[in-house]
Amino acid sequence: MSLPDATSIQSSFGADVRGYNFESDSTVGDYWIGSSQTLDGFLAEMQSKAGTQPEVVGAYVDPDQFESGVQARSAQTYVLETGLPEFAASPGAPSDEFTETTGEGELGTTSKVGSDAMALDTPAGRWDPYMAEVQIRDMGTFVNIVEKYTWGGPLHPYDNIYNMPDHWGVEFTVDFWTTNKGAPSVQGSNTGIRPSCGVSNDGYKDWAAASNREFNWFAMVIDGSDMVYAPGQIGFYGDYNDLFDECERSSVSAGMAQPYAMPYSIAGSNDVYLALYPDRGQDATSVIDGNVHAVERSTCEAFPTITLTDCMGANYATTFPSGAPLRTTLAASRGWTAPNKCWYSDDWGSTAPIPWECSSGDD
Repeated sequence: MSLPDATSIQSSFGADVRGYNFESDSTVGDYWIGSSQTLDGFLAEMQSKAGTQPEVVGAYVDPDQFESGVQARSAQTYVLETGLPEFAASPGAPSDEFTETTGEGELGTTSKVGSDAMALDTPAGRWDPYMAEVQIRDMGTFVNIVEKYTWGGPLHPYDNIYNMPDHWGVEFTVDFWTTNKGAPSVQGSNTGIRPSCGVSNDGYKDWAAASNREFNWFAMVIDGSDMVYAPGQIGFYGDYNDLFDECERSSVSAGMAQPYAMPYSIAGSNDVYLALYPDRGQDATSVIDGNVHAVERSTCEAFPTITLTDCMGANYATTFPSGAPLRTTLAASRGWTAPNKCWYSDDWGSTAPIPWECSSGDD
């Protein structure tokens, strides 16, 4: 159904609805009730950036209420009969900011795709994207993070998402580090680990410039010929589980559990686009970092009914089988702060990230 229709559903199986999951032939993502971004604002952002609207396929509900309502946990799929009209989202039509080369690296393509030099200059077996671009803008009551990641694709065996070892997925992360709160007793230190952050509630989620409570987001996949592909089989998810993160790190992250499902065409390259909308936090600005990292999925495979945000990377004893599990797009040691900050990171992060001027969404 459409997202406006879906928001009329406030409870299901005796449990309060907290948010909505959508998936169509061009986009996948989540919208959460109570986020500071309005419904109309989110719909306008999707129309502007992706050229389409959310096609809702499921609802997130309060787990304790749901458990009580259905009396037992099981692998059964619970279908909500709504009586509301079916909705089919229009095909995606990404905006120019996602598909055009701008000369500044602003979420455009690069001439490196297809070059003979790329295969000669890069080590074999790289799974990580050679190019990353990130924009972080202040939108008043929330922050807009737009990210693009590019691989050479199967025609470039030295730069290929299919080099990812089996049983592993990928997460794309921007971290906001607060310095005015910190661990329970030592401000600005790294000794506090969530949820033991010296407060009686989860207020630590709002300490940094961007909150990492459940956030609205959507993802698209576009190949080298600007063809939009259905992202469903890739297993995109919002990473809302911050258990065991540092108290002063607010991590805004989305992932894909099944990178082998990444489509490609004869044009060769693969592009992943993410637009995320976390609520504004307490800091005016925070020191930031960015990375792309491998996460194992053995728990998800063993227990397929667990949500991806909870099972991806849950087996801490598993080590990455070969190569580096982390690709940095921006190191926190550089001291860059956001919002507002935009940069791109080329050459698999082996060269310094390059910033460019970007202003808030209100300008």
